[in-house]
Amino acid sequence: QQAVAFFATLPTGYPAGPLGFSAGTPSYALSYTLAYSFGGKLGLSTSQGVVFASASNPANVLTHFTAYQPTVNLSYAVATATTLLLEDQITAPTGPQAPTGNRALLAVQQVLSPNFVLDAEYEINLLPTPRFAQHALGAGLTARL
Repeated sequence: QQAVAFFATLPTGYPAGPLGFSAGTPSYALSYTLAYSFGGKLGLSTSQGVVFASASNPANVLTHFTAYQPTVNLSYAVATATTLLLEDQITAPTGPQAPTGNRALLAVQQVLSPNFVLDAEYEINLLPTPRFAQHALGAGLTARL
């Protein structure tokens, strides 16, 4: 199964401002996904995406950047139209000319129709800035190809 997805992460996390999960600004991702189902309830997928985000550059000035972001997803169907999803964003870019991080997402996916899925996410940074437990909320819409 194939899909195209658009996600938005809002600056709702901790801490607020430029050290926050999304540098205090929204970030967006557009991705292409390939999925495989293991007998109905369990699924595995991979996404190849482009991220549009903001972060501080080496001069400590907030700037926008675009980066490639691969992911691996594990899903479990808890009901006919509801799925729990665990996603690992393998190399989440942390900023322009900055090292990559590793974000983990816990999501609930709700099927709206045979071709559209709505996601609500809680995101955490597994490699946060020292002393900051970064997290945020996100939402997305996936369209089946």
